[in-house]
Amino acid sequence: EGINSGVEVDNDESEISPYIGATYAITEDINLYASYSDIYQPQEQYDYDGYFLDPTKGINYEAGIKTQWLDDRLLTTFAVFSAEQDDLSTYAGVNALGLSYYKGINIESKGFEFELVGHITDNLNVVLGYTNVDIEGEEGKDENEWVARNVANFSLDYTATAIPDLTVGFGGKWQSKIKNSTYNLEQESYFLVHAFARWAISQQLT
Repeated sequence: EGINSGVEVDNDESEISPYIGATYAITEDINLYASYSDIYQPQEQYDYDGYFLDPTKGINYEAGIKTQWLDDRLLTTFAVFSAEQDDLSTYAGVNALGLSYYKGINIESKGFEFELVGHITDNLNVVLGYTNVDIEGEEGKDENEWVARNVANFSLDYTATAIPDLTVGFGGKWQSKIKNSTYNLEQESYFLVHAFARWAISQQLT
């Protein structure tokens, strides 16, 4: 229904979104993988006249390599990805009634990510990750700048052999600067760190 006119409109639509993936084992410890999928996502934003925008559609590719290390104690993953979306909603202004409205734009996202997870020793577990993404619109313009272009995270936890019921650890997340040009908002990069301790007092209480 159009919010400005009150006119009933037919928003029914059906779509088939195929997905295909494949893996190839180079050795027992090294695997390659690749995938393709369609993007189909209904949108709840309105255009200038108060009607829902059409669903955004596109394609997504990903390829990567997974490797086991130290007798399968550590797993590393490196992947590259690319996505193209048409008619993705973006803020376009205020209409004659003073209501926010949106328009569809075509964007392309591409990037890579790395992750390491597993046991460095019997007592020490680790998770490390990093993601880099670039999002461009028409004519190469940066879009969706409120999405951090660089994100890193880590987590370590340790259980001493002498005190197996007690685990301590810490972790954190860093992300690069983000902004929203429409509202002239900007958030500088930040680093968030947390620490924890876990004590298994009994089988029923931790």
